[in-house]
Amino acid sequence: MEALQKVKLKLRVVTQEEEEKRIPISLQYLRLTIAGENEREKKLRNALKLAARIKKNVSFFFYIEPLLKALSLRDRITGEHSWKVAVYSTLIADTLGIDEELTTNIYVGALFHDIGKIGIPDAILLKKGRINLLERETIKNHPIYGYEILKNFNMPIVKNILLKHHERIDGKGYPLGVNYREIPFYVNIVSICDVFDALTEKRPYRDPMPMEKVLSILEEESGKAFYPEIVDVAVSTFSKVGKIDLWTIEKILCELEEINDKESSNSGGRTWNEIFTSDKSST
Repeated sequence: MEALQKVKLKLRVVTQEEEEKRIPISLQYLRLTIAGENEREKKLRNALKLAARIKKNVSFFFYIEPLLKALSLRDRITGEHSWKVAVYSTLIADTLGIDEELTTNIYVGALFHDIGKIGIPDAILLKKGRINLLERETIKNHPIYGYEILKNFNMPIVKNILLKHHERIDGKGYPLGVNYREIPFYVNIVSICDVFDALTEKRPYRDPMPMEKVLSILEEESGKAFYPEIVDVAVSTFSKVGKIDLWTIEKILCELEEINDKESSNSGGRTWNEIFTSDKSST
C-alpha cells in the first residue's frame, strides 16, 4: 500500500505552472523536516486527520465525490480551491474549539461549497478575462444549483453552507440577501475561508494579492460580511499558517490514509448518518 501510493504521487500529472509552484514548496517542506515539525505542520496535519477519516468512512462520498472530480476536471482552479477552503475551514473550526461533529459537517460543506458551478456554462466559468454584469448574475446562481444537487440528502448543515456561503451578515450578499439572523456562524467560517483563498491565488484576470492586503480586507469586512469573532480567529490563523497548496494537502492525506488503514476509526459513539442529519442551526 505504501509503495503504491508513493508511485501514484510520483506519477501525478501536473501542468508546468503547478510544477513551478511545487519547487519552493518542496524546499520549504525539506527545511521544516530538518528543523522538526513546527506549528504550521501540526495544524495542517490535525485538520487533515478528520478529512482522511471522513473520506474513508462516509458513504456520501461514494455518490457525490465523482461530481467534485468532474468539476475539477472541467475547471482545475475551482477544484483546487474547494479542497483548500475545506482545509482552511477545518483549521478555523479547530481553533474555535468546535466539536468534531459540527467540524465534520463544516469540512464537507466547504469541500462541496462550489459544486453548483457545474451548472454554469463553460463560456462563463472558464472565461479568461473579467466577467461582465450579466455573466456575474449567472454565476450568482451556483449556490442554488449546489443546494438543488444535495436537496434529497438529509444533511441540513452541509446544505446550509452550499446555499448561504455568499451571504453577508449585513444582508448584502447573494442569492437570498439574508442577514445575520439567518446566517449560522458555521456558514460564515466557510465564507471567510472562501474569500481568503480566492484573493491569495492567481486568477486568469489578476495576480494574487499580498497576504497583508488580504488580511486587511478581511478586517475591513468585520461586522459587514463576517462576524467579528470569526474574523479575529481567521486573521490570526491565516497569519500563522499562510497559504497552503494542493500538493501539501495530498501528501499529508496520503500519509494519514495509510495510518487509517491500520487503525480502526472511532466516531465517538455516533454513526456517520447521525452526525450529518443533526441540525446545529444556532448562530
